Parts: sequence; structure tokens; C-alpha cells
Amino acid sequence: MTENALRANKTLLIGQRIKIHFPNYGGSWGEVVSYDVDKDLYKLEFAVDSYVHYMTFEDVLTVLPNSWFGKQAAAHQARVVYSLARAAHAACYLGIRNKPIQVNVLLSETFTEPSD
Repeated sequence: MTENALRANKTLLIGQRIKIHFPNYGGSWGEVVSYDVDKDLYKLEFAVDSYVHYMTFEDVLTVLPNSWFGKQAAAHQARVVYSLARAAHAACYLGIRNKPIQVNVLLSETFTEPSD
């Protein structure tokens, strides 16, 4: 299945299993059960705990193995983590009003997702 084939027919993923990584929980296999054309969202169900997760087409491309989008997303994530580490180091070095800050809060793996 190629990226061009998926762009031409986004329903090709229905019935396929995709592995998603959840921070602090690890990876889990989810089955693509439907695709909403209007919202451009895939619905994934995880058999382990019956969790339902929705992903856009672009987000699905980032988790598919050997996907160019996946490699680009991983490189972007590495740049973000590097920038956060530099900012945390600078903040600690300079301090805020000569009061050092805690770096462990800045480098937490707990991030929030934007919502509508």
C-alpha cells in the first residue's frame, strides 16, 4: 500500500491494524474501523481496553511503517526535544530574577493535545 494509493482511496486502511505509541503506556495495536470523509478522521479501536482513538489522515501517515511522513515527524520531534532541552538549560543558567527553576517540569513527557 503506497501513499499515493491511500491518497486516492483513504478507505484502504479500513480493517488494517496500526501500531500507535502512547506516552507513558507504550505501543498498542488498533484496528481502523471507519473513515469519516467530512472530518477526514479515521476511527481506531483497541481490543486491549476497548479504547477508541480518532486520527486525521496526515497523522495516520506519520505512524505507518516506512512512511516519509513518519520519518519527517520523528525528525521534527527530535528537533523539538533538542530545542526544549536548550531552552531549559538556558533558563536554569540565567535563572528568572536570579531564582533557578526546575528543569524536570520543562522536560516532562506529559503534553496536552489541542482541542476544538
